[in-house]
Amino acid sequence: MDEILRQVLTLFGEEFKEHSLAMAQSLIQADRSDSAEERKALMAEVYRRAHSVKGTSGTLGLFDLEDMAHAVETALIAFRSGERHLVPGLAQKILDGLDQAQRLLEAVAAGADVSDPVLRATAADLLKLAAAADKPAVQDLRPMTPSPEPATPPPPGAIHLTPPPPEPQSQGAELAARAEDAFARKGAQVESLRVSAEQLFNLERQPDELREIRTVIEQRAEDARRLFWTLQGALSRAQRSIEYELAAAIRDQILQLQRNITGVAGELSFRVTELDRELRALRMLELKTLTDPLAKAVFKHADTLRKKVRLETFGAKVALDRRMLQELKDPFVHLVRNAVDHGIETPAERARVGKRDEGVIRIDVEQRGNTVQITFTDDGAGIDLNAVRQKAIETGLLTAEAAAALPEDQLQELIFQPGFSTSAKLSKTAGRGVGLDVVKENVQKAGGRVSVSSRRGQGSRFVIEVPLTLATAQALLFEASGFALAVPLSSVVRARFVDNVEASRGHLEVEGQLLPIHAMSDVIQVPASHAPGTGYSVVVVRAAERMLAIRVDRLLGEREVVVRPLPPEMLRLRHLSAATPLGDGRLAFILSTRALVESLSSSTSFAALEEVARKHRVVVADDSITTRSLHRQVLEAAGYQVETAADGEEALRLLRAKGADLLVSDIHMPRMDGITLTRKVRGEPLLGSLPVVLVSSLDSDADQERAQDAGASAYLTKGAYQRGELLKLVQSLLPS
Repeated sequence: MDEILRQVLTLFGEEFKEHSLAMAQSLIQADRSDSAEERKALMAEVYRRAHSVKGTSGTLGLFDLEDMAHAVETALIAFRSGERHLVPGLAQKILDGLDQAQRLLEAVAAGADVSDPVLRATAADLLKLAAAADKPAVQDLRPMTPSPEPATPPPPGAIHLTPPPPEPQSQGAELAARAEDAFARKGAQVESLRVSAEQLFNLERQPDELREIRTVIEQRAEDARRLFWTLQGALSRAQRSIEYELAAAIRDQILQLQRNITGVAGELSFRVTELDRELRALRMLELKTLTDPLAKAVFKHADTLRKKVRLETFGAKVALDRRMLQELKDPFVHLVRNAVDHGIETPAERARVGKRDEGVIRIDVEQRGNTVQITFTDDGAGIDLNAVRQKAIETGLLTAEAAAALPEDQLQELIFQPGFSTSAKLSKTAGRGVGLDVVKENVQKAGGRVSVSSRRGQGSRFVIEVPLTLATAQALLFEASGFALAVPLSSVVRARFVDNVEASRGHLEVEGQLLPIHAMSDVIQVPASHAPGTGYSVVVVRAAERMLAIRVDRLLGEREVVVRPLPPEMLRLRHLSAATPLGDGRLAFILSTRALVESLSSSTSFAALEEVARKHRVVVADDSITTRSLHRQVLEAAGYQVETAADGEEALRLLRAKGADLLVSDIHMPRMDGITLTRKVRGEPLLGSLPVVLVSSLDSDADQERAQDAGASAYLTKGAYQRGELLKLVQSLLPS
């Protein structure tokens, strides 16, 4: 597909999403409204947007979409005055058409054919509904026939614009001109720019990279400080001489260097904070971008179940990181669907207990400092605790005695267990035991928590608490069993040194509770470390209202950390939630405090990170601290001995000095790039046969050809690396 064509179709797809959402909200509101004046205004809004979609889709040659939009206009003629309610099924059919149109636009932008028989059938159904409502009022204003097709049938995926151009020109150029004219007719000056998610992601990486550089600078300042005090100590023991004066001068220069580096780090920190503040404003989206589409989902799902349900939202203008919104999308859908399926009763059932026939699901959003609380409430039947108790016994989660003794709040939490469902019927959305476990899993993945409370006959309440952003976090760093680890600062209750008197007791009193002190190896399977006789440090964390005290080797302090996703090979380690680069080139693993607290006897472990027999030596070259650290951790987890280099020159020195069994190198690096490094390796007598894997952030044919010409054994994109392909490739190039 022509690139200009693809860009315009993508742009129209984004515009259509806005039109579709606004039309859906107006239709649902009009379907419920008892005010003729309000219905008239809402119908005018739907009609205006349908007309806009019709004009643009016709300009772009999307004739099935043009006809569907025209059918919406025609179907609403009888109701534009607002005097009449929409006929049953009309709003539902229009909503179906909008969903089908969105799928069509996504498919066409990906290169599929513009024809859609399902959309044509929906348009025909709309006209039938309109005719049944008021035949004289819905006379079709134009024939439902597309513009004349070319004499030769178009190839699949082609889009032909009509009328044909007077002079031959490229399809992309013609489309760009027509699209520009179509959008210009709106008569409004552009006040904002659409930025692709990829472009924004690339921008967002910059503050993270700068933070890593800042961390390195701070580490160098600390190195200079230590060197100063080492030299100061040596001078205090030395006798005065010419060398003494020279050493004192060097000492003073080191002190000045340390101060200069600290000043630069402070300035960089300020600039990064400012840049991040601006970018955060770009990447923050109002929560209403999630809650607004739910109104349509609730309406359609309730209609299918023959229920009446209204969704109300309050405070949804609170903005969250768009990556956080992505994590919350599925939990939101599951919660409202669960409320419609299991919570809200049918109109007849509600009438019997004295409730209004229309049930209400309410979403309240409140920002609390750096966290956001989202509360879902419904006025339905509530959770049947007897059914939950019986299901727990049937599935073997609890014995009958344990189920009878379990408090109600803990019993309610069982609905988050995987596969747990009390529904007696099996349908597309109920009875399969999938839903609320996804809610809990996704919320925890986003660094948040979810809780539930319910009263039988009065409804249920789900509360989600999440941080504003996933990009950075405040964390407490420490070392344990030879690993650099971290926990979110929000979950830390206490962190302090315990002397040998307290240590001998084996427990710690925190908030009136006696907590046993566990070694890290008690919680996760890492090599055991022996506590020194003088005492040790303890970190107390809280999750799900429970606390855990863990013995650690050394506290490294509090720090704002850049949160990096785990490599695919480490996703199975449930106690790990993310990673963060340290200034010395290591990665600190961020622990999931909930996973630590929930199970001290979990079989999931750090087994993949334990020391194993090293058989092969790999050199990793990459100018990104994070990337080379991730490469190293993945390869070390598989049993390889790894050394890293920041560029090609450093990698070549390592290879010449110590040799290696394999080289993994980024293509784009300063001083010496990966292509030049590969050529030099191939020219070295002792390194000529070394397997070389070149990694590129750009999935470009040019990079692949250059890698092949330079003599690379394999070429890997960073996207493929994120899918876990690096380890498979290395294992295929090295003997087992």
